[in-house]
Amino acid sequence: MARTAADDGVLVIGLGRFGTALAETLMDLGHEVLGVDSDAGNVQRNADLLTHVVQADATDEEVMRQLGAGSSAGPWSASAPTWRPASSRPRCWPGWKPPMQIVGRSLGDAQVRSRYGITVVCIKPAGGSFTYATPDTVPGPDDVLVVAGETDRVAGFAELG
Repeated sequence: MARTAADDGVLVIGLGRFGTALAETLMDLGHEVLGVDSDAGNVQRNADLLTHVVQADATDEEVMRQLGAGSSAGPWSASAPTWRPASSRPRCWPGWKPPMQIVGRSLGDAQVRSRYGITVVCIKPAGGSFTYATPDTVPGPDDVLVVAGETDRVAGFAELG
């Protein structure tokens, strides 16, 4: 029997801006999503958006075991893709408009990696859905970028806008 996206349970740990955007995109793609966050506000904001949301300490192995994360018997097995916010560099920052220096130019032509030392991971065109960024991606002025890189480099890139 062929597998579909809906067959995959995806565990998203951390429901800040990036985690929420990722979880929503996974839901749009047909995945069941279990969102885990220790912050009650983040859990409440996502309660009606995701398949399941739990307020829990994701660093507690027993809690994660009880949720079925990582067990072959659980629906949120280790084979399912997971997101965990980076605790060290590089980190990801979502929700930024592209600086005017790169609007209308492909990421490759704008030399984003070599010039700014960051990577544009995803882009969400105005009115569209998040998609992976490639060197051929051309950001528009109202697009939203997800950027990864060292803190000081990302901060410098953000200040361009």
